[in-house]
Formats: sequence, C-alpha cells, structure tokens
Amino acid sequence: MKGNNNVLLQKVTGMLGGTFVVRQVKGQVVISIRPQKRKSPTDHQLKTKARFGQAVDYSKAQMANPAMKELYATGVNDRLTSPYSVAVTDYLKAPEIREINTMGYSGRIGDEIRIFAVDDFRIQWVTVEIYDADGVQIESGEAQTNVMYSWIYEARVNNPHPTGSRIVVRAADIPGNVTEKMLVISPTPNKVQPDLAN
Repeated sequence: MKGNNNVLLQKVTGMLGGTFVVRQVKGQVVISIRPQKRKSPTDHQLKTKARFGQAVDYSKAQMANPAMKELYATGVNDRLTSPYSVAVTDYLKAPEIREINTMGYSGRIGDEIRIFAVDDFRIQWVTVEIYDADGVQIESGEAQTNVMYSWIYEARVNNPHPTGSRIVVRAADIPGNVTEKMLVISPTPNKVQPDLAN
C-alpha cells in the first residue's frame, strides 16, 4: 500500500506494531505486511526431498537403457503419461504384502503357503523363511508366481510342530524396494492367517 500525504508516516521506517513494515520509496510511504520467516525444513521433508532426487536419478538411468524404457512404457496410463514418470513412481513406492495364507500348510513337505503381494508396477521376487517356535530357521526359498499378485511357496522341509512357527515373507520390486511381513502360525494352521504388521 502506498501513500504520501500521511505526515505522521513520512519520517517513519521499519516495523510498525509488529505486523507492518514501513518504507520510504521515491518519496512515497510504502506499507506492507511483515514477511514471515521461512521455517527450516523438517527431517521428514529433507528425507522426502532426498528420496525424490534418488527417484529422479533412478528414472534417468532407466530411460538410458532401451530395454528398461520399453518395459516401463508398459505402465503408462492416464495418470502416469510417460515411462519416466512410471519409473519415478516405481522407485518411490515399495511393494505391499496384503495376505499370507497358511491354509495349505501343516508342516509337511509339499505344503503350500500363498502370498498376495502387489506393487504399483511389478513384483520382482518374493521369498519365504520358516522358523520354528524357538526361532531356529527350518527353511527358506523363493516363492513362485501363480497368477497376478499371487505367489506360492512350496515347503521343502518337514516341520513336525508348526504351531508357533514364524513365517517371514519379503517382496521386492525392480528398483530394489523390499517389504517384509511376518505371522505366527496359530494352533489352527489350516486357516487363513491375518495380515500382520512387521
């Protein structure tokens, strides 16, 4: 706001009432709202900015690889309109393990554990580790994809006491984001177990 007829303000400069700033510009009195100080970014904001920069670097590297650029082109849609944006999003979003199903597992060789895992682009691999109730690892290996989002792990070692055993599942995407979830087998293992947090 400008003005040059206010006698009281003609010789005033600086802060006024802690809210306004008064300046003299070419013979006119200029009153403006006090600028707010910029807050220092939080640790979360700094980490988010750094991770986005890593995602940009990752995407640029994939676009320089014709095969990877073609692969990410398959993910283009109305929201992600270029292979570049698909790759950036893929880097920023880790896979999600939605369900670990032990209905087919009772501790015998050949029993199946089913995993329902999703990713914004593609799951690269899923692994399963089985530990007994004392925490000793019984076996581990890669699950095999069955249909979209569904993976099956076939037991290779007998587990005579499955109750209390821990099933640890990890899922990874192309950029290398890894998600881990675990469940403990209940006394009734032939039941779909709840999707437990880490």
